[in-house]
Amino acid sequence: MNIIKENRKRDLWFLDGTNTNPSCVFIPKGWVDKLYEEDEDDGPSVYGYGATNLTPNSSCANYWYAFSLLNTFEEITKERAEEIHPELFAHLKKIDDERPDGINEGEAYTWLPSAQCYLVYESANLNQGGTRYIRFVRNSEEVLYYDSQEWADDPKFVMGAIMGAIQKGPPNELQANPPCPECNDPMEQDDDGYFCEKCQPGQSGEPPHEWDKP
Repeated sequence: MNIIKENRKRDLWFLDGTNTNPSCVFIPKGWVDKLYEEDEDDGPSVYGYGATNLTPNSSCANYWYAFSLLNTFEEITKERAEEIHPELFAHLKKIDDERPDGINEGEAYTWLPSAQCYLVYESANLNQGGTRYIRFVRNSEEVLYYDSQEWADDPKFVMGAIMGAIQKGPPNELQANPPCPECNDPMEQDDDGYFCEKCQPGQSGEPPHEWDKP
């Protein structure tokens, strides 16, 4: 089976027969693309949910599974997996119940009291190289997003916008232009980039941004 091709289309369930008691492995749809790394010994791996045994003290956790190992497991249906190890499904339900609306599986999040929203990023367990994006979720809706490429292209601006959103909150609604790091109003854009009319010297009497000061 081509695990990468199939997981891009659907969830995958496997029967792990390597333990004393049979257990299951769950790879959510699409995880082969965003949670992929190279291992010198075992080759490429994918992150997934696993259940270690069938005793009353069964544990469910996340592991890296090498494709070479998964290819030795039997693929099974979701229904059969639930029969074999219901504790894994209880674990997955608990995760879903505890995760706020608007936050996806595999994401970590922090509640920002001052901004009244969640700061959301890739879990360190899932992406050991660091998160590839930062996003803000308010009332179950994404209201601000920056990815690592935007950060690399203009680190000073993006970091300022992120810190401004953390301290004062992102815009009330998703807007095409990012918020000003100083006043949080939507910025304007011209051929030279983004600028804030309110905070420019000589405009409204507000002090200039730090990067505009002589």
